[in-house]
This record gives sequence, structure tokens and C-alpha cells, in this order.
Amino acid sequence: MGDHDVALCHVSRYNHANYWAFVPLPTVSDDTGCDSLHHDSASERIRMAPPASASKAGAAEERLHPYERRLLDQYQIHLQPANRNPLSRADSAAGREETAQTPAQVQMVSGVAVADSTSDQHASVASSQDLVDLFFLEGSQAVDGLCFSPYPIYGWRTAEERRAAVCEVFKTYNVVTRLPASPAALAAAQRRYSRHRHSAIAPINKSAIETREQYWRRLSNLYTQKGVKDAASAADAAATTATNGAVPAAPAYEPEDPFYIIDLGRVVEQMARWRHELPMVRPYFAVKSNPQPAVLEVLSALGAGFDCASKEEIHMVLGRQLVASPDDIIFANPCKQLGDLREAQACGVTYVTVDNPLEMEKISRLMPSAHAIIRIKTNDSKAQCSFSTKFGAPLEDVEGLLEAARQFNVTVCGVSFHVGSGNDDQSAYVSAVRDAYQVFQQAVQYGFKCTILDIGGGFPGTEVVEGSGNTSFEAIARTIRPVLAELFGGGDVTIISEPGRYFTAASHALLMNVFASRTLRLSDVEVSRQAFQSVVSMDEPEEYQYYVNDGLYHSFNCILFDHAHPTLLLLNDGDGADGVESGTEAAAVCSEEEGETSLSGPLANDALFMSAWDRRRSFARRPLRITTIFGPTCDSMDCILKKQPFPEMKLGDWLLVPDMGSYTTAAAGFFNGFATRRLEWVSSVDLCARPRPVYTREGNTLRCVSE
Repeated sequence: MGDHDVALCHVSRYNHANYWAFVPLPTVSDDTGCDSLHHDSASERIRMAPPASASKAGAAEERLHPYERRLLDQYQIHLQPANRNPLSRADSAAGREETAQTPAQVQMVSGVAVADSTSDQHASVASSQDLVDLFFLEGSQAVDGLCFSPYPIYGWRTAEERRAAVCEVFKTYNVVTRLPASPAALAAAQRRYSRHRHSAIAPINKSAIETREQYWRRLSNLYTQKGVKDAASAADAAATTATNGAVPAAPAYEPEDPFYIIDLGRVVEQMARWRHELPMVRPYFAVKSNPQPAVLEVLSALGAGFDCASKEEIHMVLGRQLVASPDDIIFANPCKQLGDLREAQACGVTYVTVDNPLEMEKISRLMPSAHAIIRIKTNDSKAQCSFSTKFGAPLEDVEGLLEAARQFNVTVCGVSFHVGSGNDDQSAYVSAVRDAYQVFQQAVQYGFKCTILDIGGGFPGTEVVEGSGNTSFEAIARTIRPVLAELFGGGDVTIISEPGRYFTAASHALLMNVFASRTLRLSDVEVSRQAFQSVVSMDEPEEYQYYVNDGLYHSFNCILFDHAHPTLLLLNDGDGADGVESGTEAAAVCSEEEGETSLSGPLANDALFMSAWDRRRSFARRPLRITTIFGPTCDSMDCILKKQPFPEMKLGDWLLVPDMGSYTTAAAGFFNGFATRRLEWVSSVDLCARPRPVYTREGNTLRCVSE
């Protein structure tokens, strides 16, 4: 793999498709028409052997659009048939004892064992947009319904229906898919092209790609300005209404109100990434992580099932008709109230998790049609959020559970586990899969044939910061694919998962406004402590206290309940941080301005930290102050940053908080009447089924020559 390909892989989450009409990120060519994205070492790719139906696949490839064919060639993908014969609802009910299959669940080709269905078949996908394009291409009529692996596409919709359904959701929520492009990306691409004007290849690397932080900063500026304009328009409309003698309507929001920018395109991208990395595992989205209707509707359109923990969540999914049947729901709360069991039975939900004998007895009485999935305890000691203290049966107790199931006449159909959220110990996944296989063997001795494996959730959904020690989703997928193939690759086991934060964590960014401030003199002890850190000048031994319009009772409840460490970014602080022309230049400027600053990472035991970007970029223009940031409520415990270094702020400043899409709004309250109600919908990927533009150089500019 070439160096520029490695760079692209590292920033795959940042290649935004809304630049298609503005910025030549995907393809830059000269008069020879050669693509800029190529692989220097094709021999390093491991090609998959052609499938048995090579003639059909070959015919399909011949009919592909050149852009689509280029995608398949670029990533070494070969078409092959998949076993797409999901059982009907009636057939599923009749044959559940033998197969325990569910409608539209992922089924492997009978008798096929795949050693590693992704890394051994085709290359890693470098571009986010390429991931999405491949996702919608797989199983489509353009390829005669063929797939990229032995596993059919998720859900009951065809590939064409998936795209149409997502587009319909985008239309319903007025999702903005065409945003003004940053001039930095075009300038960077032009500079890079000029360096290679004597070559047929103009490689694209990290310096020509907008980072996720730059992306959120750019959108934040657009939408804070939009809030001001909307407020002015509302004021004009109210004045006109009052002139006519009518009572003016209250504005939807004030320009300084907090708001979310929600990138639904990121949810689509994450599903495409999941399909690429774990095609044998169908995701069942954990509704509890983010029950926003738009998110649920997009995931339903993409073929996800749903993990529900209560009758209210079951009603939410069924009421919005998000599933083909109740069998696309797993009732994954191991300990359920009696009323919830009765309601699940009435709704036709079948699959439930259980981890104790008493629950078996309750299921037998109140949900006789249920099929139980035994939740086992795992090693989650290295997880950020562990669950084994509350849920999961130890392996030594499994036989007692199986005996109870037989005693109460409850059908056991599978095994589930959860290694905890944010678990960087990849071996925990391997151990859990092997433990589940052991339970599969034990179940046979009690007369049960387990055909469902649920590998849980907690997968990371945000970028992994280099040097942080955190594990990426791709690394986890590479670890568990071989063991899944080794132990469950015979074709008779349906594998599902319960990801939540994976899909939504990076899809939301919160904007909040500084509406009040004051200063307090620090004690001599505090002055000495801060001076010892050598970060903040003690010429003014004061604590700066700021009040923002979101806090612990609202979005920042994730600090208390989800062990989260949100990142605070100061917008428009006058030092140019929001207008840096490229990632490479930004790094250079930051390095020059950093000086003798000794703060290079989050402080120990700090609940909330700002990015290195803000530390360095803000250091020259805005002095660092000992800062406390309070939320808007009357509770003094509503504090999201306490006596930590942060750039000095002023009234009206905006703070950007990225990666706020999971376990934030889901648990937010309305204490004191405060809430974050304004939502702005965007998409960082393009769903249009069209080739990317090709650009040629004319002097010092790039011109689009083809669509």
C-alpha cells in the first residue's frame, strides 16, 4: 500500500462527499485521464478467488458504469451470489424449532466457512464516500443482485429500496446535503496538483482532506450565523403580524440558544463501514443510546434490527413500522418487569435475553412463545463502561440455566455477551466468542439447538486519536472475524450484534453559548498548585467562571452516566483556528505557536478536556485562565469543567462539543425548564447514484470536465 493510501486510511472518516460539486478530492486527472487514487503495490492485495457463478458476475461487471467498475477494481472486490432466502413470518414460526431463523436476518451460505470475509477478500476502503457507494452498489440491480461476500445484504429491502428509503428520510427531515465547501480543500488540491504537473498521477493525502474537527467548525460557523438570520426574520414577521393587529407567534428559538448539528450521513457511513468489516453480523441498533426518530428511521432503511430494553422502546419501533416483523427486535434486557413481558408477548416479540433461573420461570408464565438467548458474563475489566457486575451468567451457572429452561419448557435458541463499552482489550472479544461456543455445546446436551449468537455492543464510533491507546472498530473487527469463522462458520448460525454508540457517537455536535461570567480571587494554596503546573500565568491569580446554556442535567449527563470525556472547542477566538487552510499547515502553525507550553494531554482526573488544537491555537491570542464552566440550572453541582486551564472567553462566545450523539439527549431532562431543542440536519456523504466529477488543471485552477 502506498504512503498516500495509508494516509487516506488514517483519515477515512474525514473525506466528505458534499465536496463533489465543489472540491476535487475524489479524482484529479490530467489530459491522460488517469485517476489520482491508485495503489502503488497491487501485489500486496489478497485477491479472492472468483465464485462459482463467475460468468454471471462477469456479465454484471460488464454492464457497470465505469465509475462503479473502477470502485470494484480499486478495492479488489469480486461479485458472488449470496443465500438470500429469508423465511416468511409464517415459515419462521413453523420452522423455528429446527432453524431459529428470523426474517431478514443474515444467513451464511450453507456449508461455507469463510476464514476472513473482509481482509482476505478485498482491500481496506480509504474513502468514506467510497464506502457508501459500495454499500448501495452491493446487491443492486446494477450487479444482478450479487454481493461482495457470501452474506446477503441486511434487512428485507432490496438495495434500490434501501437508497430510496434513506433519501425519503432525508427529505422528511430537510437534511442539507450540499454545504458550502471550505476554500482550503480546493486550494490544497490545486497546490498538490501543481507539484505533480509533470506526472500522470496527482496523489491525494491528508493535507488535502478536511479533518472532522475542521468540518464541525465550518458547519458551526454557518449555523450560528443562520440562527441570527432566522431570529431577524422571525422578528420582522412578528412586527408585521403586530401591525395587522394579530398576536405574534413566539420564535422557535433565540439566536443564542444551544443546538445540535446532526450528521445523518455519518450514520449511513457507519453502516457501510460495518458491512465492509463485519458482513456476517447483522447490527441490531441499541435504541437506548439515541432514540431520535430520524436516526431510527435511517437505520431501519439501511437494514438494521433493533435492540429494545422496555415495552416503550418496543412500541417506538413497532409504532413507526421500522421492522418487517417483531422478529427483527431483540428484547435484550436480561431482567424484565412482568408488564413488559406481557406487552412483548402481545406485540409478537420472540427473542429475549436471560441470565438467571427466575427469569426463565417468568418467561414461561408470561411469554410462552419466547425464545431465550442466554446472556453470559465476560471479562470487561478494561472496559470504560462494564456490565458484568449487573448482567450475565457465569459459565459455571449456565448448566443451571439450561436445566431451568428445560424444567419450565422455555426454548433456548442462542447465546449473547457484552464485553463492555470502550473495551480496548481485543482478547476479551475472542474469549467471549469461545465461551459462547462452549455454551452452544452445553445446550446440545439439554436438547437445545442454538442458532443465534449475539456479540453485544460497545464498539467505538469515534476516531481513534494516535497515541491514545484506544482500539479502533476496524482493529476489533479484524480480531473477531477469524474466530467467528472458526467456530460459527458452518452456515447454521445467525450472528447479530447490539451496537449503539458505534452508529451515533460521531454524528452529533453540540453548540452552546456563553451567557454569563465572573471572576473570583484564588486562594494562596490554589495559586501555588496552578503555578506548579506551569501552564497558566499566575500574574492574575483569579478563577474565571462561565455559564453556558447546556449542562449536566441535559447533554452532559454523559459525564455522570456514561463515563464520557467530552471535548470543548472554542469557536472564533480571533486566532484563525477556524480558518486554517490545511491539516498540514495547521499542524505547522500549532507547533510554532506552542512555545514552552507543557500541557500536551488531558489533565489527570479531569472530567472534560479541550483539544490540543484549541490549547495551541488559543495560546498566542487568548491567555489561558483557571476556568470553571457551569451549566444553566440553579444547581451548583451543574458544573462541566472545574478549575482547569482554558482560553479566556467573553459573553457571546460559542463552544463546540463534537461526538455527542450517544447517551446524551437520550437521558436529558427538563430541569428548570432548560433544554436543547434546536436541531440542524446535514449529511457528510452523498446518496446520489452518480459518478464523481473528474477535474483537469487549467493554469492555476482546476476545472470539472466530466460527471
